[in-house]
Amino acid sequence: MIGVVVWADTAKLKAVIWCEDQRDLAYFIQREEHAQTVALNKGDLVKFESRYESGLRMAGRVQVVEPCAEPHLSDALLDQPAPTPETVTESEICENAHQGAEVACLSIPDRIKSRSDGHRPSAERKSAKILAFPERLRA
Repeated sequence: MIGVVVWADTAKLKAVIWCEDQRDLAYFIQREEHAQTVALNKGDLVKFESRYESGLRMAGRVQVVEPCAEPHLSDALLDQPAPTPETVTESEICENAHQGAEVACLSIPDRIKSRSDGHRPSAERKSAKILAFPERLRA
C-alpha cells in the first residue's frame, strides 16, 4: 500500500497515514523491539503493509519512498468543509464517480453527538465528499 503521512509525532514514533485506496486511515506505532527506527514526518510518501487490529487499520513495515512529497496534504484535507445532505449536488456525485466510490449513499454516524451524551449517534449524514488521492502518487 502507498500513502502519505498526514500527522506524525517523532518523539513517540507514531504517525497517521492517508492511504491510496481512500478508505480507513492507517495508524503507525513504532515498536521498541524493532532495531531500526523509521523516522516519519508529515508529508512523507510511504510504502507499507496494512492490517486490521481491534478494528483499526495499522501500518507495518513502513518505508519512506519520498520524504516531504506532499507537505501540505493534511492542511488541504482539513480545509475541505464537511458536506451536509443539502449541499451535496448531483454534479459532485458525478465528479467523484470516476473514483469508484458511492458518494450519495454513505452512512456516517455523527460522532460529535455520540461523544457528548454517551449514547449512540441518532443523526447520520447521508453523503460524504471523496477527495482524490494525488494522481502523481499512485503506484
